[in-house]
Amino acid sequence: MFKVNEENLSVEVANEVNFSEVGWTEPDEIEDMVANNLEKFVDVNGKEENLIVVGRQVSDESRGRNDIVALDGNGNIVLIEIKRDLRDSKRRRENIESQAVRYAAALAKIDSPRELLSKMYSEYYSRFGKDSEDQEEGAARKKLYDFLETNDIEFEDINRTQRIVLFASGYSERALSSLAWLSKNGVNITVLKGSLFKHGGELMLDVKQLLPVVDEEEYFIDIPERDSSTTRSSSRSRKPRVGDMMEEGLLAEGDKLRIPTDGDHPDSVATLLDENHVEVDGEKRSTNQWAKEVKGWDSVSIYREVEHVESGKLLNQLRRGLE
Repeated sequence: MFKVNEENLSVEVANEVNFSEVGWTEPDEIEDMVANNLEKFVDVNGKEENLIVVGRQVSDESRGRNDIVALDGNGNIVLIEIKRDLRDSKRRRENIESQAVRYAAALAKIDSPRELLSKMYSEYYSRFGKDSEDQEEGAARKKLYDFLETNDIEFEDINRTQRIVLFASGYSERALSSLAWLSKNGVNITVLKGSLFKHGGELMLDVKQLLPVVDEEEYFIDIPERDSSTTRSSSRSRKPRVGDMMEEGLLAEGDKLRIPTDGDHPDSVATLLDENHVEVDGEKRSTNQWAKEVKGWDSVSIYREVEHVESGKLLNQLRRGLE
């Protein structure tokens, strides 16, 4: 990794260091860093997700402890396991891949918001999520249910499947072989390698996705099938998203989107770039982040708050034709 001097465009090499050299430990600094920046770590390939942490250091019946547990915008549980470096992994009695699968299997039993609250989220919220002034009884329940409503998650869709995310500064060849086999055979597992660099007093982190490996054909642009509505409806079990509306021609790159505000401020208008991003004031931002900034809320449903300027309809109204 290089640090660029903007004045003369010279580059200086940043030295790679491991987490232990800077005094970071797995349950403290590294876990805090991942938990506080979860949306940046769970997917590093450009698809920003709406996520909420629902547990940290959650113990299962076998006395294993899950590092971080989150819920994604589709209602699925995401297990994030962290290992500081390869040396730490080798010292463990149980290998990283077996541990992750065992934890995910235990989490698969959760099938309702009530269970999420009772088994982990209420405790997590009281320790990490509660604001200093937030003493309202039932605040954890409200926060969780607000997230479900914002993301159009029905109760019966809670935890239909589980996802595993591993984050470490290194993996053994044996572990990567096992993890690649799991990924190839349908286990939803993402393997991230975090490399820490130091230059002067600055720390820089580079995160690479090792698994799943991107297939070259994923970059090919296919010709979509224009089949009957029966095929379309049967293939879609979730509510249509922005990408679905773009595929069907209800939205297009370059369309104007608007978020109405109160009478004291002008409405915020953005240009649609792709299924996840808009351009606002000349800057590219995720649609979710734009909506959060305009409304000033922690969690926003873009489908209920964002309006398609040309049609004059909210995204929620626009997508009803695809349901």
